Amino acid sequence: MKKTLLMATGALMAAGFAADAKAVDVELYGQVNKTLMVTDNGTDSEFAVRDNDKSSTRVGLKGEQMLDNGLTVSVLAEYEMNGDDTRVKSGTDVTSGSASTLTERHARVGVAGAFGTVLVGHTSVATDSAAEQDMAGVSDLLGSDIARFGGGTSFVGGAGTPTVADTFSRFDGDRADVVAYNSPVINGVQARVSTSEGGEIQGAVFYKGKYDAVAVKAALGYESNSTSDVDNTIMGSVSLKHDSGLAATYAYGQESTETGADEADMHYFKVGYAFDAFEVAADYATHEADNAAGLEGKAFGIGAQYNLGHGVSVAGAYRNLEAENNTSSADDIDLIMANVRVKF
Repeated sequence: MKKTLLMATGALMAAGFAADAKAVDVELYGQVNKTLMVTDNGTDSEFAVRDNDKSSTRVGLKGEQMLDNGLTVSVLAEYEMNGDDTRVKSGTDVTSGSASTLTERHARVGVAGAFGTVLVGHTSVATDSAAEQDMAGVSDLLGSDIARFGGGTSFVGGAGTPTVADTFSRFDGDRADVVAYNSPVINGVQARVSTSEGGEIQGAVFYKGKYDAVAVKAALGYESNSTSDVDNTIMGSVSLKHDSGLAATYAYGQESTETGADEADMHYFKVGYAFDAFEVAADYATHEADNAAGLEGKAFGIGAQYNLGHGVSVAGAYRNLEAENNTSSADDIDLIMANVRVKF
């Protein structure tokens, strides 16, 4: 499989450059991202080597070509190898998993011009990353999607023994088979809208700018869901970073159900400081799940990351997770993580 992929990639690149070296831009890229994780749920404590679900091990090929009429067409084909990943597999399950296989992340075509960009295929919906605009650092291990690490691990001792993923919902958009439109960026603002199979509609506004010594990134998104009990979802985030290295991030998400009861929401706070290639950060999150049992979760994390340059970074973090419902509290889950990421 690997030889076939490399041969096909080489042939595509060679054909592209031979056609017109000035008009065609083809790039092979990827990364390997691995996490060492110790998980303690109050009953079991285990060490495991996992694929980092926050930014999975992947390989991709992207290219674009300018047409005679001024339009630009593009293609993106990206696959991940995310077998025993940090989100799905329990941190206390150390049985050998199946070998990782190539799984589609992106397979889309695009047309861009002065009007913006139209995308068709399997790719990000408009709200992807709307709740994850974050410049506060330690991005390899800390972020608003809490369940990316330990998501499959179950709480024990109370609260109905939910998993971390049950307790800490994902409010961000993801990838799907879509038709999407991204507007041109005007004064740092870009609008995005998409529709995916089943009639779901997503829309978001992203902003990136700088005021004196403060850089700003922000997003606000909305999803209308037609294929689940969730009626609609709103999410957003804002991150500020001063030239001194100080930074702060806030994210929010809320799901509204068809009945209007037991709505889920989350609040996420993060502060960080960067000096040279070194980053430190701490975060805190609260979640309320959409169930009648009143499931609630709290998370605290602290970490550091060193960026060695040329796409190489190492990071370490500690995270504490709590869960409770209307009748009882579960034992805390503690995660100790070390991460290495190499891009190419």
